Amino acid sequence: MLDWLRAPALYDAILALLVIEGALLSRWTRRTGRGLPLPQLASFLGAGAGFTLACRALAAGWPAWTLALALSAAFVCHLMHLRASR
Repeated sequence: MLDWLRAPALYDAILALLVIEGALLSRWTRRTGRGLPLPQLASFLGAGAGFTLACRALAAGWPAWTLALALSAAFVCHLMHLRASR
Protein backbone atom coordinates (compact mmCIF):
# COMPACT_ATOMS: atom_id res chain seq x y z
CA MET A 1 0.00 0.00 0.00
CA LEU A 2 2.82 2.40 0.79
CA ASP A 3 5.28 1.05 -1.79
CA TRP A 4 5.52 4.47 -3.43
CA LEU A 5 7.38 5.66 -0.31
CA ARG A 6 10.15 3.19 -1.14
CA ALA A 7 10.81 4.70 -4.57
CA PRO A 8 14.14 6.62 -4.61
CA ALA A 9 12.80 8.75 -7.48
CA LEU A 10 10.31 10.34 -5.06
CA TYR A 11 13.15 11.64 -2.91
CA ASP A 12 15.12 12.73 -5.96
CA ALA A 13 12.14 14.86 -7.00
CA ILE A 14 11.83 16.34 -3.51
CA LEU A 15 15.56 17.21 -3.49
CA ALA A 16 15.20 18.86 -6.91
CA LEU A 17 12.27 20.91 -5.62
CA LEU A 18 14.33 21.98 -2.61
CA VAL A 19 17.10 23.21 -4.91
CA ILE A 20 14.60 25.11 -7.05
CA GLU A 21 12.97 26.59 -3.95
CA GLY A 22 16.35 27.71 -2.64
CA ALA A 23 17.28 29.34 -5.93
CA LEU A 24 13.95 31.16 -6.22
CA LEU A 25 13.91 32.33 -2.61
CA SER A 26 17.51 33.55 -2.71
CA ARG A 27 16.85 35.43 -5.93
CA TRP A 28 13.69 36.97 -4.45
CA THR A 29 15.57 37.96 -1.29
CA ARG A 30 18.32 39.63 -3.33
CA ARG A 31 15.83 41.50 -5.50
CA THR A 32 13.44 42.73 -2.81
CA GLY A 33 15.62 42.80 0.29
CA ARG A 34 12.86 40.95 2.15
CA GLY A 35 12.69 37.39 3.38
CA LEU A 36 15.17 35.26 5.26
CA PRO A 37 18.84 36.19 5.18
CA LEU A 38 20.73 33.83 2.89
CA PRO A 39 22.69 31.96 5.63
CA GLN A 40 19.45 31.31 7.51
CA LEU A 41 17.72 30.19 4.31
CA ALA A 42 20.60 27.84 3.47
CA SER A 43 20.55 26.26 6.93
CA PHE A 44 16.76 25.87 6.80
CA LEU A 45 16.80 24.20 3.39
CA GLY A 46 19.93 22.22 4.28
CA ALA A 47 18.14 20.58 7.19
CA GLY A 48 15.30 19.55 4.90
CA ALA A 49 17.70 18.31 2.24
CA GLY A 50 19.65 16.26 4.78
CA PHE A 51 16.51 14.59 6.05
CA THR A 52 15.28 13.94 2.50
CA LEU A 53 18.66 12.47 1.59
CA ALA A 54 18.43 10.20 4.63
CA CYS A 55 14.99 9.02 3.46
CA ARG A 56 16.44 8.37 0.00
CA ALA A 57 19.28 6.38 1.54
CA LEU A 58 16.74 4.15 3.26
CA ALA A 59 14.61 3.79 0.13
CA ALA A 60 17.60 2.93 -2.06
CA GLY A 61 19.12 0.50 0.41
CA TRP A 62 22.37 2.44 0.81
CA PRO A 63 24.78 1.51 3.63
CA ALA A 64 23.89 2.63 7.14
CA TRP A 65 26.77 5.11 7.30
CA THR A 66 25.15 7.21 4.54
CA LEU A 67 21.97 7.44 6.58
CA ALA A 68 23.97 8.50 9.65
CA LEU A 69 25.91 11.08 7.64
CA ALA A 70 22.77 12.58 6.10
CA LEU A 71 20.97 12.78 9.46
CA SER A 72 24.06 14.33 11.08
CA ALA A 73 24.23 16.97 8.36
CA ALA A 74 20.51 17.69 8.80
CA PHE A 75 21.03 18.04 12.55
CA VAL A 76 23.94 20.46 12.14
CA CYS A 77 21.94 22.57 9.67
CA HIS A 78 18.99 22.57 12.05
CA LEU A 79 21.20 23.77 14.91
CA MET A 80 22.63 26.51 12.67
CA HIS A 81 19.10 27.59 11.76
CA LEU A 82 18.04 27.70 15.42
CA ARG A 83 21.11 29.73 16.32
CA ALA A 84 20.49 32.18 13.48
CA SER A 85 16.85 32.59 14.52
CA ARG A 86 17.78 34.07 17.88
